[in-house]
Amino acid sequence: TDFSKKTGDYQSLSAVDLRLIALTYQLEKERGPQRGTNLRTDPIQTNKEQQVNS
Repeated sequence: TDFSKKTGDYQSLSAVDLRLIALTYQLEKERGPQRGTNLRTDPIQTNKEQQVNS
C-alpha cells in the first residue's frame, strides 16, 4: 500500500485490488532471490516528473 500511496492510487483501490496485490507480492517473494524480483519500492519517474521536481 505504500507504493500505491506514492503514486496517488491508494484511494481508488478496492478490497479485491489489495488482496490481489498481496497475493502477487507473496508469490513474487516465494520465487526467491535466486530468480530475481520484479518488485519495486518506489515508482519509476518519467522525464516529465523529473522536470517538475527539478
